Amino acid sequence: MFDSFFGVVYPAAVPTDQVIGSFSNYKGGLNGGAGVEFKLGKSNVKMFAEAKYHYMFTRPTPTTFVPVSFGFRW
Repeated sequence: MFDSFFGVVYPAAVPTDQVIGSFSNYKGGLNGGAGVEFKLGKSNVKMFAEAKYHYMFTRPTPTTFVPVSFGFRW
């Protein structure tokens, strides 16, 4: 049987519309962020940048990441 999702051939047929495994994990965490905004010239268009720090209490190593966003507002 050819699995079109993974692109490999298996000896048994597995439907692609059924969940065969699942895993969930809920952990506490902390986050904080900051941003800046600048007006561009005399127009109403503004440019912004923001960053957020995320910390999750996972073991054995805490999970941390910092997403950064840039954009325009009008």
